Amino acid sequence: MEKNLYELMIQQSPVASIVFEIIKSGEAVPSAVAIFDANPAFERLSGVSRDKIVRKLISEIEPEICNRWFDWIVNDIKNTFSTQTAEYEWCIKDTGSWYRIYIYPLEQYYFGVSFLDITSEKQGEISNRLIFENASESILIVESGLVRFCNPMVQKMFQYSEEEMLNKPFLDLFHLDNRTQAEETYHLRLSGQKIGNKAQYKSVRSDGKFVWLEANGICVDWKGNPAILYFIVDITDQKKATEALKANEEQYRLIMEFSMDMIWVLNYTKQKPTYVSPSVFSMLGYLPEEFLTLNFQKLIPAEILADAEERLQKKVKRFLEGNEKSEPHLIEIQTICKNGERTWVELSARCRYNAKNEIEIIGISRNIEERKRAEQEILHLSYHDQLTGLYNRRFYEEELKRLDTQRNLPITLVMADVNGLKLTNDAFGHLEGDKLLICAANILKKACRGDDIIARIGGDEFIFLLPKTEQETAEKMIVRIKKTMLAENYENGILSVSFGSATKSSPAQDIYNVFSEAENAMYQRKLQESSTMRSKTIQVIAHSLFSSNKEEEAHNHRVGELCREIARAMDLDQETTNDIATAGFFHDIGKIGVNQKILLKTTPLTDDEWVELKRHPEKGYQILKSSAEFAQAAQYVLCHHERIDGQGYPQGLSGEDIPLPAKILTVADAYDSMTNPRQYHKKLDQKEVIEELKRNAGTQFDVFVTRVFIEKVLHQI
Repeated sequence: MEKNLYELMIQQSPVASIVFEIIKSGEAVPSAVAIFDANPAFERLSGVSRDKIVRKLISEIEPEICNRWFDWIVNDIKNTFSTQTAEYEWCIKDTGSWYRIYIYPLEQYYFGVSFLDITSEKQGEISNRLIFENASESILIVESGLVRFCNPMVQKMFQYSEEEMLNKPFLDLFHLDNRTQAEETYHLRLSGQKIGNKAQYKSVRSDGKFVWLEANGICVDWKGNPAILYFIVDITDQKKATEALKANEEQYRLIMEFSMDMIWVLNYTKQKPTYVSPSVFSMLGYLPEEFLTLNFQKLIPAEILADAEERLQKKVKRFLEGNEKSEPHLIEIQTICKNGERTWVELSARCRYNAKNEIEIIGISRNIEERKRAEQEILHLSYHDQLTGLYNRRFYEEELKRLDTQRNLPITLVMADVNGLKLTNDAFGHLEGDKLLICAANILKKACRGDDIIARIGGDEFIFLLPKTEQETAEKMIVRIKKTMLAENYENGILSVSFGSATKSSPAQDIYNVFSEAENAMYQRKLQESSTMRSKTIQVIAHSLFSSNKEEEAHNHRVGELCREIARAMDLDQETTNDIATAGFFHDIGKIGVNQKILLKTTPLTDDEWVELKRHPEKGYQILKSSAEFAQAAQYVLCHHERIDGQGYPQGLSGEDIPLPAKILTVADAYDSMTNPRQYHKKLDQKEVIEELKRNAGTQFDVFVTRVFIEKVLHQI
């Protein structure tokens, strides 16, 4: 408010005057009143220096001054903001001085007040009944300890009639807990001693209900005798509200003290924290008093400190501009603990002014370390293969796009395919297949340089992304990997990988065409290598089976030789004979997938055990057919438990549907099983075996094969 005619008039006026300013909150709603200026006449009238009141909120003025001269504003604050000229008569109760107060609007949000001393007009009117009866306050006069006068407001307050109130001992109006206090205060006022504060009392109404009163009194003359004139205010609702507030404050205090979240207050103006909840210890390891001595540099990592400070400054700027959103903004940030470690917190904060008009930031910090770990784990899983720990196809595709730039040329892609994975799965189960992949992945990973990327992009397929790498360098890396794999002592198979590579040397080349070239090269190499590797793997599988069961090894060897003899006796060609003998040597290889306890069991098998055992022909077929070398033999192994009458397994074939070599294998297998002791039966002599073969010829065994075996191989008639 600039100096104007109003201000000049007020300064020169002999009438005590004050200019007030209305302080606004959101949407221009009045929230408080401040003293903008006071003239010399007011200083003389009140004895109050301008320095103690000018440019201060009413709430900031010393209580003694405020209660005496400005209490009317607090009690009637709504009318304070009226745009109409108003007039009040007001008594300073501890002095008995009366003033007529004129309130008049000035500029927007400013109003003037003038004080006119009318004490002389009011002298002698104290006994005027009409004044008291029409007063908005409850007024009571006590003389000689008895009620001598009470206005209607008092009667309403205590629920007594005027007749019941008059000459009633005034101490009877108070609760027993407060009577001593009320009596002492009464006598002090009669003696002329000044009572600084308004006294609060618990009182009793006529119906027995309690009310809380606030009483202020002055000594007056009542018919020639000293008396006390009381001004009484019912503060029951205020008291209840205060108690409720205390309860809420206690509740909030408990919430803040026991909350796992850290609640804090930062005085932005002074750049220092002023409050932190006890949870700071569990979150950061600091005691509250230790935390209050810290600054940003101690709490925020150096690499993000500048960014954090900038964010804070922007938030405060928005607040000062009135643009800060009502809802707090959530951010995630790392904070330094007392032990030097870092922890992730989720932080929400809001700005406000404190009582001293300083900017405060109130915030809540929540520990989200576990959540961030989970997010990192999810992120890791989204870009990594769960089995091998290598990058996955998603990561590979994103990196391929990122690396496909001229500065990374030449870029070499190397495709790698693990040989024999399906065979290993069929023979030993998927857990063993997983071990094979992990072993291969570890070797491939060790071959990578710092900038190289290796990813698993399929079941048994891997790819290297080699930026700034020539084809020749990649080929040398492939050679090193193969040597390492040859030296690897892999328990259940042969570790073998087929490779193919291609290089992008110029920007004109399409990186996806380069990928296709590498893939084609890998498949060509795989065709050359895989057959040999599968055959070797089958040998390894057989060795694995026989190493744990020497009886099974001997049985398969003898059956293979018997198959060869029967085939020769039937004048079959050499190739067929070899295939039949091979089938005999490997006819039980499928038992690699059968629990050893079942194979070695000496008591009758359960139904479930029989089901598992009867899967071995199919398992053997799956293993053998993977190699072209054993493909034909695989068909015979599949059928070696089929019967002529169709009661065999696994397909239930009968008669001519069963391949002749399989019929031969069936007879040889049965003969050797009966003539050699097994864990589930004793050895039979040859005569008994021959009789068994003859008896089952036409049902279990082929008649012709059985006759040839008995007559031409065993030389029995």
